[in-house]
Amino acid sequence: MKMRTIILIFLISLTKLLFAQIESNTYQLNTLENLLTDDVKKIISYNIENKSVVFLGESAHHMGSDFLAKTEFVKYLVNEKGYKDIVFESDFFGLYFDH
Repeated sequence: MKMRTIILIFLISLTKLLFAQIESNTYQLNTLENLLTDDVKKIISYNIENKSVVFLGESAHHMGSDFLAKTEFVKYLVNEKGYKDIVFESDFFGLYFDH
């Protein structure tokens, strides 16, 4: 019983630590018309410094505004930061019929 309690406390503590990491690296963005301000570019530059891979997520799949925002981020990464290889996630069903 003691070991279960210790493991449970450890897992709860670990979860709180992980969410603290996420929250400390989450930033609210502006509207699409004013998305990549100088402040946002500074934050991106700081976070991708010396990184060869950048992952861009979505708040929900199949949201048009997320695709538009991601397009702006990709243009910034390619045109201003020199990234060359772009890979997008997809489901196997879509990949099967698209290629």
